[in-house]
Amino acid sequence: PDGSFKDLANLASRKEQTVLVNEEEIAGKIEGVSQELKNAGVNVIVVTGYSRQSLLELQLKAKVVLAFCMHGAERMPLESVLHGAVFFTDTCLNGAGKDDFPLSEQHRAISAEGILNALHNYEKEVMDPGQVRLRRLYGFEINRESMAQDVHRWIGS
Repeated sequence: PDGSFKDLANLASRKEQTVLVNEEEIAGKIEGVSQELKNAGVNVIVVTGYSRQSLLELQLKAKVVLAFCMHGAERMPLESVLHGAVFFTDTCLNGAGKDDFPLSEQHRAISAEGILNALHNYEKEVMDPGQVRLRRLYGFEINRESMAQDVHRWIGS
């Protein structure tokens, strides 16, 4: 429940040089970054149209997941984080929210350099305090009870 992994070495051994990109429309926004990653031998996958099983298989392999201008807590990136992907976003819309996305600053900017660093230093990056807080938040702290308490608090104010 602390957001870390019991067997980090085993997790890392199952990961590939794969980056998942949330939503097709943002793929064009990172064409330059995507090309730099591909030139470095990285598999960049825009996640659209995958079955739940196929998506799970991608999430288990991916070292990095990208999401831009999030309108809420996007399901695919958060599930990927829980499966051990390092999460990068920008400060557009919900990505700027430090309560919902308690990331370290280096994971609030999307650049080929930052992503390549995460790929090459995966075990360090996945255990970054912001990544650990994010996994703890969405993997353990947010649940039916906590959400009901939030609703009661909002209605009561």
